[in-house]
Amino acid sequence: MGDRVVSAIDNYAKDREADYQKVVPNSGAAYMGAVAGEVLPSVLGIGAARSANAVPVATTAAGRAGTLAVEGGLQGAAQPVTSDNYTGQKLLQVGVGAGVGPAVYGAGKLLQSGAGALQHITNPQAVADSNIARLYGNTPDVVQKLRAAPQYVPGEAPSAA
Repeated sequence: MGDRVVSAIDNYAKDREADYQKVVPNSGAAYMGAVAGEVLPSVLGIGAARSANAVPVATTAAGRAGTLAVEGGLQGAAQPVTSDNYTGQKLLQVGVGAGVGPAVYGAGKLLQSGAGALQHITNPQAVADSNIARLYGNTPDVVQKLRAAPQYVPGEAPSAA
């Protein structure tokens, strides 16, 4: 962006805020309205869009990260600017919002995989039970067949059943 365009945007934002401050006196009601006006669109907006199926459901990790980047960028765009450099702060807010969503998602996936790996060490029986149930099912007849199967004893020859 050219310096003149950035300056024009910054001046417009300053003038608009000054006009607003002249008209709206500082009061508890004004503060509560300002908070509600900043928070509710972010909280309800994305949730309502998801409920209305306006946000596509991502089926891959890359798709989910992309969706989160867009949502984060939109939330950054909705944040108030508190400095005289409107354009710079707004670009920073959108950029941070677009980066934080995918980063937190990735960190969560990393922790989730670490927890899965840790479970193999701390509770291998639960992992084995889960794998058997996933592969063969966990209906009563499957459980009975597994319980009736010959048991392996180290050092002994397997029996033919």
